[in-house]
Amino acid sequence: IFLISSSLLGAINFITTIIQLRAKGLTWMRLPFFVWAQFVTAFLLLLAFPPLEAAIVMQLMDRVAHTSFFLP
Repeated sequence: IFLISSSLLGAINFITTIIQLRAKGLTWMRLPFFVWAQFVTAFLLLLAFPPLEAAIVMQLMDRVAHTSFFLP
């Protein structure tokens, strides 16, 4: 749970930094390839990890609190 949460926070940090702290006059098309790669990776993390974290929490609740999220 902590690994996914920290990855989500790191992705938000990267995206915010890339958007807010660009140099004046630096357009999106002039950004280096590495920055684009980091931006796309962070964006994909934001799309993929929240459902994964929700599933992990539900699985943990099934084991600890005996709920029935994944029982048929």
